Amino acid sequence: MSDIHANLPAWKAVLNDLTSLGAQRIICLGDVVGYGPQPREVLASLYRHVDAFVMGNHDAVVCGKMTPERFNRQARILVEWSTAQVSKRAREFLATAALSLTGEGFTCVHGDLGQPGAFRYLIDPADTTATWEATPDPLVFVGHTHRAGLFVRGASGVPHPLPPEDFVLEEGKRYIVNVGSVGYPRDGDPRASYCLFDSGEQVVRFRRVPFDYEALRDAVRAAGLEEAAMPLLNRDPLLLRQPVRDQLEFDPADSTAQMAQDVTLSRDLAALTTSNRRWRRAAVGGILAAALMGGIAAAVGLHRTGAKDAVIPAEPLPAREAVVPSDLTGNLLPPLPYGLQEGRLAGWCYRLSRPEVQHLTVESDFTGPSPRLHIVHDRRAQWRLEAPEWVLNGIAEGRLRARLQTWRGADFVGTVKVVVVVDEHEAEGGRARERMVINYDLPLSRVQVWEEARRIMDIKKPPVRAQTERIRYRVEADFSGTLALADLSLVFTDD
Repeated sequence: MSDIHANLPAWKAVLNDLTSLGAQRIICLGDVVGYGPQPREVLASLYRHVDAFVMGNHDAVVCGKMTPERFNRQARILVEWSTAQVSKRAREFLATAALSLTGEGFTCVHGDLGQPGAFRYLIDPADTTATWEATPDPLVFVGHTHRAGLFVRGASGVPHPLPPEDFVLEEGKRYIVNVGSVGYPRDGDPRASYCLFDSGEQVVRFRRVPFDYEALRDAVRAAGLEEAAMPLLNRDPLLLRQPVRDQLEFDPADSTAQMAQDVTLSRDLAALTTSNRRWRRAAVGGILAAALMGGIAAAVGLHRTGAKDAVIPAEPLPAREAVVPSDLTGNLLPPLPYGLQEGRLAGWCYRLSRPEVQHLTVESDFTGPSPRLHIVHDRRAQWRLEAPEWVLNGIAEGRLRARLQTWRGADFVGTVKVVVVVDEHEAEGGRARERMVINYDLPLSRVQVWEEARRIMDIKKPPVRAQTERIRYRVEADFSGTLALADLSLVFTDD
């Protein structure tokens, strides 16, 4: 995770999310402070929960390792305010952070790894050259730009930018992963961003977590800061508008004199265990303990629309059409909304076999993945969730991977499966036929625990190809009791 920027509600939301998913170690890629109203509280919580830290440019200024001359006026005012809020002991703790961390097959740094003390941004493929050359590791985690995404370089040696999408590390490929920002996202999504790395399965997963902007606004007022001078508040979903371009708050250093001075260049993660124990025996004076933020769940009841069953909405969903290959990059499914609007689940259609005993809510608190669908059946009934179909126009090629997270209550009895169907023409001018490419019964082996399920098209069968005209996705469930679904995705994959 990276770029928390003294935003306590965002950090607490991320901490709850990663804890619920079983994350074992936490690494912070820098910029703990700056911008936000609660540097002391955030430092206290991070000190308690985070295993290792990388130094960011805001941290370097607060602990005296760098001057604020490269910041713009607004960022400089806020980082100087942050410096005055934290104690000497807290600044000393920040000063112990290295500019990079090395793990087993991966490296962590705030910005560019070539000269990490200059804190250069990695925005375009051309910016990544020095980072590739600075380490042989196949995986580098970065932050700094506040925009989640990744660069991939294969045998050609040419880096390619990709949107944030879960992936498995492949032999012969290298990756620079920008984990985004916890406290100050700038990529158009107002939710906190971070990544999970499963070192055993060699899988990187991107996470987005909503947090309480109103609590952040209250903290700004309590700190005596002007809301107009607090750029984090501009990301509030109620106010958010996608900018044409975004201003960078910091000019990377041009000379050695402007770089962070007298800083540890790199540190081995394995050596941090001993030092962490030593630091944790001492209290960080002046840092306040932070309280957990409460969650908010948005829920709307379903209404019966027919004598026996119900389809909501009654009218067909408009199809989505792929015009160029980039239209099919990333998740092909619409995001889950944060609530129902007059019983509708925006972007989706759902079907109920017995509306009088079926209840759907959308939850977005911090006790699990958010947003998530919470479905309760008082009696055995069938429930189906459908996404808009894709019209491919002959430009799609590859295999599809479906993924989602599920949670079943102790009262759950039944089945859930994911179905993906395509329409294809075997010959030009011939009739289209339907082909089921994914038909996966979820194992649901655990109770009251979030489980991830994924399924890829059978490699022995034809992939999606030029003859494939349409793709349709649905989740079919037949059960009684309680079921929750989250993080639904359907992507083209090279796996």
